[in-house]
Amino acid sequence: MQDDIKNTRIEFEKVTLMLNAMQFAQLTAFALALPQLYFCREYQHLEDTVIIQHCKQRLLNLIDDQQMTLQQLHHLLTDKDYFDAYEARLRVAPESVE
Repeated sequence: MQDDIKNTRIEFEKVTLMLNAMQFAQLTAFALALPQLYFCREYQHLEDTVIIQHCKQRLLNLIDDQQMTLQQLHHLLTDKDYFDAYEARLRVAPESVE
């Protein structure tokens, strides 16, 4: 069982390796069937590393609770369109993007 959890975490890290904070936020929203920019808006004032930590924890909780599989997560990454960090921030708080 412990090996399964470890392997899941390793696979999760591989699948999400190239995501920035705003992409993590969008992926988390998609995984929870929320509007795409929901977590971008909620977390916009946090540092990127904190956003990533929050989103990773939410996603791993979904996987641990068997509400989502790594395969479903991978499909969300490949099947959905994501805004880059600048575009996401611009859409949720245009006045704060310079």
